[in-house]
Amino acid sequence: MKILIVSFDKNLTKQLKKVLEDHEVIDVRNGEEALNLTSQDFDVIIYDAISGAISEEDINNMYEQRFKDAKFIVLVDDLFPVNEKNLKPDKKLLITREHAVNKILDAIEKPLEESTEMLLPLLPELEIERHTLIEEGPSPLPEQWLNQ
Repeated sequence: MKILIVSFDKNLTKQLKKVLEDHEVIDVRNGEEALNLTSQDFDVIIYDAISGAISEEDINNMYEQRFKDAKFIVLVDDLFPVNEKNLKPDKKLLITREHAVNKILDAIEKPLEESTEMLLPLLPELEIERHTLIEEGPSPLPEQWLNQ
């Protein structure tokens, strides 16, 4: 399987590449670099959406311009949420960043319907709110920010 990782997080990319060593993996830092690649036949795009709404625009540009047939796996973070409803790719799956390395093989190798059923229940206490995955529990923000 040919996989494109879009992330500026070198550590995350290194971990994902290790887990995906049986696949052909190419990595780039952003959507612009992805669009400039000469090869466009990727089965899966793993997109690290750490930039929230900016990531939504980037994913949509990649989908519209070059990668309509790829399955998009979007790594999300509750600090900078992504609204799934704003994402144009039909074949997409959102996974929390913190679980990406452990769940990525299941996400890419199973059909989308099976991946969704399998991955979402395994994530800790997730709920859908405005089509964005969020994790319940204490906020990762400092206490003084929450009381302002």
